[in-house]
Amino acid sequence: MPELELCVGVGSRCMDISKLSVSYHRAKVAAHMAIVQKKRVIKFDECGLFRLLYMVEDKGILKELEAECLAALEEHDRRYHANYVETLHAYLKHNGSIQAVASEMYTHRNTVLYRIGNIKKILGNELKTPEERLPYHIAFYIREMQGWIYE
Repeated sequence: MPELELCVGVGSRCMDISKLSVSYHRAKVAAHMAIVQKKRVIKFDECGLFRLLYMVEDKGILKELEAECLAALEEHDRRYHANYVETLHAYLKHNGSIQAVASEMYTHRNTVLYRIGNIKKILGNELKTPEERLPYHIAFYIREMQGWIYE
């Protein structure tokens, strides 16, 4: 069946038979991630922060955290046909580099500065410290997982 692609998820190393079910569950998670990301093989132990988020049993709390962080920007984007969510994501990804955000978004740096200023006002957050930025980073991780965790 050449039209079918095989995706494999690898669980954590298991040295004790009593932990086999944990490794099996992690392998299922990794396999699901492989399917969604269209990769042939994903090892659960190499999935970084996704390991922690995927193992949260109460998926509703993940939805709530994402909404708490991004709902105000999404509403602004919807109302004014803006792209503040995308701008914030790029800003966080590039560790606050205005020039890198401008380059990625094909936008003038003054436009990015204006947007970031507005984003900070809407969020009520200066986004200066790692502690101020972390919830938004996590919200974007959750958003990336959305197709996988809310089924």
